[in-house]
Formats: sequence, C-alpha cells, structure tokens
Amino acid sequence: MISPAEFKQWYKNADLELIAGSHNQEINLDTNLWQGFEVYLHWYKNNNYWDIKRNRFNSKCEVYKIQKRFFSKKYDLLLTNAEILSELDSTDPALIDLRLQKPFINLMGIQLTGLVEYMNSVALLRARCLHNIQRAEMKKQALQLDLKDREIARLASQSINLNELLNDIDGADLDVPLEIAPTMFYERYKKIMSNY
Repeated sequence: MISPAEFKQWYKNADLELIAGSHNQEINLDTNLWQGFEVYLHWYKNNNYWDIKRNRFNSKCEVYKIQKRFFSKKYDLLLTNAEILSELDSTDPALIDLRLQKPFINLMGIQLTGLVEYMNSVALLRARCLHNIQRAEMKKQALQLDLKDREIARLASQSINLNELLNDIDGADLDVPLEIAPTMFYERYKKIMSNY
C-alpha cells in the first residue's frame, strides 16, 4: 500500500515518461488525489500527452485512470487504453519507443494498485471525518449567536483533532506501517467522536 502523499512524492522523484494529471494540470505535492486522476504516456503514435488544439490532456495517450465508483464509493484503477497495452509486447519496429516504456507503465501500475488499495481502506473514514468537520463548523456558527463559549471550544477542538486525523490519512507524516494504519485511524476516529 502507498498513501496519497507517498505516491505524490514517488511520482515527483520517479521522472518517468508518464504524466499523471488531474483537471488538466500535472499532479504536484498539493494535488488532492481523492478527486481522481489519470496517467498519460508522454508520447504515443505521434500524439503528445497534451492536446494543443483542445488545450487539455490527450485521451489517445491515456493509460490509467483512478476514479471513485458512484454507487459503492470505492476507488477503481482502470486500464483505459487497450490499444496501448496490447502493443506493449509488439515486435513492430515502429513501436520500439512504446516497448521501452513497458517497465515504467508496469511500475506505475504497481504503485497505483497500492494507492487504490490504501484509498479504499480509509475512504469511508475520511468521508466521515470531512462530514463531522462540516457539522462541527455549522454548529459553531449557530452557537456563536447564542454565545455558548464552552460548546464552541469543544467543537473547535473536535475539528482540530479530525483535521489532524485527515492529514495522517492522506499520509503527510505517517510513521506507522500502512498495513495497520487503517485500523489505527478508525480507533482514533472513535476516540475523537466519543470525547465530544
């Protein structure tokens, strides 16, 4: 498994001939991977990863896509371009540049599989944290009208603790193995919510 923060750092350091992008921008350390993203080959059959005419990423070069499934709320890793994947083992001399990319495409697939596994293991908890942070903020605003300072302080503390948990879920400074992290996160969440 690999957390979103670890994946972004790995991607930044890997320097592959693959471009990971979201909303027509290459991902960076600040990108929210929970919104989904795609991975493109830099160059495929005279097509660049960037479609200049349409001013967006070129779908002909897309290889992988991470997106949230609507009904199950789980993340999927999709292999989006069967043509590219079928030509990775081609003996056609014209496709030598593509064959040279096979190890990088496979490596990216391994990393993305680990990322999706991690995201699915904590997605529900992350959604609960976001929901409870919003609820706490709305309650704080309502209580400010009634000047209930103790309750406002309690909700502010809850929001801080939930935000810290979110940062850990996203993998900012995680110092425990990812295999046990989801269980630890759920225990922290229960403790935070039971104290309020």
